[in-house]
Amino acid sequence: MMKTAAAAGVYPVAMGTDALVYPSPGPSPLDFLPHTAEGKPASGSFRLGV
Repeated sequence: MMKTAAAAGVYPVAMGTDALVYPSPGPSPLDFLPHTAEGKPASGSFRLGV
């Protein structure tokens, strides 16, 4: 979690046994993902879903 917080600049607002909940600036979960300089989601940062 600390590496994710350092890379993305956000912290989880809730933790479950197998999930973390992060605030999103937009209506889509994809709005939260950290992006590269080209605007693409950064690889290896998060995986959505199962």
